[in-house]
Order: sequence, then C-alpha cells, then structure tokens
Amino acid sequence: PDESLIEYEINEPLWSDNADKERFMAIPSGEKITIMDDGDLEFPKGTILVKNFLLDGKYIETRLMLSHEKNNWSGYSYQWNSEQTEALLVDGYADVQYGDQVWHYPSQAECFQCHTAAAGYTLGPELKQLNKDIVRDGGTMGNQLMILDQEGVFNRPIVSADYFGALPNSKDETASLEDRGRAYFHSNCSHCHRPGGTTQSSMDWRFTTQWQAVNVCEAEPRQGAFDIVDGKLVVPGDPDASVLWYRVSLLGDNHMPPVGSNVIDPHGAPLIKSWIENARDCGDIGFGSLENHFRIKNRWTGAYISNAGGVVPSTTENSDSLLWKINYVNGFYRIQSVVSNDDYLHVMSYPMVSVSQALPGWWSADWEVVANGDYFMFKNRWQNTFLHMMSGFDGGLMMGDVDLGWHSAMWSFEQVESD
Repeated sequence: PDESLIEYEINEPLWSDNADKERFMAIPSGEKITIMDDGDLEFPKGTILVKNFLLDGKYIETRLMLSHEKNNWSGYSYQWNSEQTEALLVDGYADVQYGDQVWHYPSQAECFQCHTAAAGYTLGPELKQLNKDIVRDGGTMGNQLMILDQEGVFNRPIVSADYFGALPNSKDETASLEDRGRAYFHSNCSHCHRPGGTTQSSMDWRFTTQWQAVNVCEAEPRQGAFDIVDGKLVVPGDPDASVLWYRVSLLGDNHMPPVGSNVIDPHGAPLIKSWIENARDCGDIGFGSLENHFRIKNRWTGAYISNAGGVVPSTTENSDSLLWKINYVNGFYRIQSVVSNDDYLHVMSYPMVSVSQALPGWWSADWEVVANGDYFMFKNRWQNTFLHMMSGFDGGLMMGDVDLGWHSAMWSFEQVESD
C-alpha cells in the first residue's frame, strides 16, 4: 500500500471465507469525513477504500470502493497472481479454487448487493466499529478514533471515544452472549436487513435496534419455512425451529448470505445457535417487560419525565405522574401516560415536546428507541431528531440534532410492576 493510505481496523469483521483482511482509506487532500448523527460516516468525493484479502498468508484479492460523489460509488475486484507480483481487474465475476475451497470474486453489480444505499454504501467504517485500541507508529498503543481525530480526517472533533460506544467483538467472551450475537448480525447482516434495505424482509439487524423491533422473534418467514414444522425466523430456545439458524448453517441456494460466501463460518454458526438457545422472550425488549410501568430518567440531570409535561427533579416523591406505559406499534414505541390513557409523549409543535392527546397513526407520537451503551435515546418518527433536555436541571423537553455523546439525550428505564 502507498504510504499516503490510512490503515484502519474494525471491531467485528465481516466473515470472508477464512480470509484475513487489511483495510485502508485514501481521503482527498483538504477533504473531511462527515460524522452522521447515527454514528455512520459519509466520505467525500474521491475517497478510495481498499481491502486486501489473504489466504494462508498470500494475497488473493484486492477490492476498491471509489466515491465519485455523494451516494455514487463503484466497486472493483482485482485477482492476485501466484507470484504475488501483480493483481488484475476481474472482468465480470470469477470463482477460483484455492485449496479445498472456492473463492468468489464479485462483479461490480454484485458489490452493491451488500454495499447498499440504506447502509450508506460503506460497511466497516463506522464509529462503533472504529472505536478500538490499535498499535501504531512502531508499537504505540492508542484509541483509533482519537488517532484519526488527531490526523484531522473528521469534520468535527471527537471529544471522547466513550461517547460513541464500541461494537463488541463476537469472539470476546468478556462481552455478553447477547451482545456478541448482535455484533455478528450487525456486521454480517445489517447492511441489507435494515429499514430501506434490499430485501423483502422486515428484519432490522443493526446493533442499536431493540430486540422487539428486530422483527424476528416468533416472526413468520417471508421466504418459507423450508420444511421446518411450525418454523419461525427465531424461536427463543429452539434453533431447530428457527429458520434463521437453518439458513446460516447450510450451504446452497438457501444459504445466508446469498452471495460472496462458499464456506460456513466455524465460529459464527455455533455462535448464532447458542445465541438463539439463550435469546430473550419476544416480549422482553432490553429495558424490561412491556407488561410493566416505567419511570424514564435523564442521564445528565437525573430528572424524570413527568406525565404533566416536562421533567421533574429526581428528588420528586414517586407518584403516578412519573409512570409510563410503553406500547410497541408497527415498529415504533408509543409512550403513554398511566394517568390518562389518551395522553402520549409527542412532538406537538416542533421543537417542543408535550404530553397530550395523540391519535393512532400520528407519527409525532412514534419513537424509535435506540440503545447507546447502558442508556437509550428517543428518535421521533415524524421529525427524525432526538429527544433531549433543555438547559437547567428542571428544564423542559425538546427535539433537535444531537451528538451521540450528549448525556442530555440519554435516558434509562426504571421498571415498576403494574397492578
């Protein structure tokens, strides 16, 4: 690689049929990478992303992704010769035998079966993936995000890498089995299986998507159950009844992913099986059973959202005015007052947030609940921005664009058993 290329690593690599990988980016002089609100990255025109694939220590392929302009990318695949002296552009696609496996070189069209518009075309480079310690400059250890920030590649400063969270590595047994499985799905599946993705499925395998909103638990498979009696996408505790497990554990026409892989992942397949065996019940979405009531507490101030509107200090005596019901409707959450069944948390007049009547179908009362470390963020369906506290420890609520690290936009749930 040319010395001007910036090498980078990611936390959870995509499975690539036993290949090791090297990753580099070339950013045009004077240009910056834009940090998006969801932690994804938007690269400037002229960016080149480079990935080298190695089997048994030998280069077999180099792939390039070239950004012509915003949302306009093209992909190229190069096959290395056996002497390791040259790599030639693959015309169309190719399948080549290497040892006991077949390596697939994708065509330009096939590149975009995975590099989807919904995923922003680039897959690995996102803040949660880049947020890891690396060794640079002859043995110096440092956080990769902070190093890239110091190199001036981003359009805004990264104050602390902790703000953005980090995708766990699925082989890191210090992380929970649930998080390891979700990290694997995020890396290997979410580029297609997300809102606006390229499949007929309604699955959403992004790491931050809450369990119930992933739309797999006891869900009917749209492509059929493949002779699995009463098969569902995921049946918690039962991989053999789960179509998802079937499709990742077998090769052939029904295998997932459908392109680019000819070898079952010896780590990923058993991980998914264990993950299904230990998956949470369908009604459990991570912050507690929807049968319970909740208090919603702000990370920055410790104040609670009140049914009367606004927030109240954490010293406020517990009462029904602090209690909420959480309803899941058509992929979003509606936050309903326990005091009045007609009142919901909703954006009545942007940017202000109120607690008042909201009719079914009003997007102003529909929220996406996004995990952010041990906390959650509320993204409004109508305004596509986040709920956060105004200045002051007893300030009101409002909507707006926020950084992922703003404590004023992070919330925790306290379960209260309902009568």
